[in-house]
Amino acid sequence: MKKTAARSTPAPRSAAPATGRRKAVASLDDILATKVLTLAHVLGRSATLMYRDLLGLPLTSFRLVSLLGGRPPMMLNELALHSGIDKSQLSRAISDLVAQDIVSRRTSEDDSRAVQIELAPRGLELYATLSKHARKRNERLLGSLSDPKRAQLLTMLDQVTVLARDMLAEQEADARADR
Repeated sequence: MKKTAARSTPAPRSAAPATGRRKAVASLDDILATKVLTLAHVLGRSATLMYRDLLGLPLTSFRLVSLLGGRPPMMLNELALHSGIDKSQLSRAISDLVAQDIVSRRTSEDDSRAVQIELAPRGLELYATLSKHARKRNERLLGSLSDPKRAQLLTMLDQVTVLARDMLAEQEADARADR
């Protein structure tokens, strides 16, 4: 993997002063969602390149391997919820992974209509490789933070994620009520 020079963090843009009758449009660069979406895009693109080269898997597939690793078998709905991947795209990706002997499907013991999905032996090997490289990548990203700052950052991200999920649930409930 090539090392590239670190880029400096861009300074927040401030809105230009209003002139005449037109009001200046404030930049949304300092909004949490903008920053998180930018970070997610950059990390996702970086991960796609790394894991495609390392494992030969596209983004959706390596996300599924990472989700299924270290967990008990999951139902399709659970995978869709945790991954944020559309169910039809998820179903196609799982079929591809089954064909490659990376995941396996089996009927649930509790409900014969439900299918459980888990990593096959080859998937477990890929997960071990993925996990090792993900930890190195994570350390590269967070290595400059002290342990307390790292813990604080991860705790804050968890807290904001809970609030965002609550906000989404409210919006979805409102949308259903409006129908």
